[in-house]
Amino acid sequence: MERQTAKAHLEFDISEARWVFDSLDLELSGEQISSPYDLYAVERLRDEHGLRKGMALGTDVFVMGRGTPKARHVTKVSGLPYWPRSREWPGVSEGSPYQFLAQFNFTDSRDLVPNLPGEILLAFVPQDDEDWLWETDRMRFEWVSASEGNLIPSLPTGVRRYSKSEWYGVLHRTCDYPDQGKIARKLEVDQPYNLPIINGTKIGGVPHRIQTQIEYRVDPHSGWLMGSPSGQSEPKMRFLCQLTSIQAEPNVPYPWTNREEKLTLAFDAKGIYGEDNQCVFGDMGSIYFFLNQAGECIASSECY
Repeated sequence: MERQTAKAHLEFDISEARWVFDSLDLELSGEQISSPYDLYAVERLRDEHGLRKGMALGTDVFVMGRGTPKARHVTKVSGLPYWPRSREWPGVSEGSPYQFLAQFNFTDSRDLVPNLPGEILLAFVPQDDEDWLWETDRMRFEWVSASEGNLIPSLPTGVRRYSKSEWYGVLHRTCDYPDQGKIARKLEVDQPYNLPIINGTKIGGVPHRIQTQIEYRVDPHSGWLMGSPSGQSEPKMRFLCQLTSIQAEPNVPYPWTNREEKLTLAFDAKGIYGEDNQCVFGDMGSIYFFLNQAGECIASSECY
């Protein structure tokens, strides 16, 4: 379900997804997006219930392929990052090397998130310490150019992969519709809260908050997306991207964009709960990345 185009990322073939999934006798629901079927269900329900109204903010959502991508510079989770030999690995000088978590390639999304410090954002976390998810100020962020050469051939000594498998993002351009939240929640479908704002790994658009209710607006002076939780103003921060827990859809073809064989509900290599087929943050949580007025990348997280 991947198409090669002029973009840096492979693009998701939504036409093929419709051809494959339209014939399945399944009740559609709002989905947290990892697999092709998840995105198919969300986009189809948006159309069927007329949710493409009001404020529409473009977003590039990523459906996941499993394994090492052909192009190392793409948006990906775990594995070997797009890191040049000439730069010191984060944390080495302090004696505690960090672990590579994920990278986001913004070159296909410049119209959504312009004027950035670099083209690829890499996120690193403390190794063997899961508290970083709740203490996100301990994360490290680095920007690199998409034209870097002479990359590291392997992870530094003592640094392990974040997860057993790795995943790469296959891009799909769509929109978030934050005005449709109240309407969506009245629909007689399962998980309707996942329909107006894409709940998946993405660039641009609106953060899909799990615990916090936020009303969004666009600042007329800066063009930045602003949020007001509980009627209070947030410090001015620009939303960049979101990293969402990865877990394949069971019992449907193409759990990943590059693999057609169905996965079960088991905890082994053929099930969605196996180590090969998931990368979960807390209880199916998400990590949100922002750029503050000083040009610094900061993050926050929420989970169910």
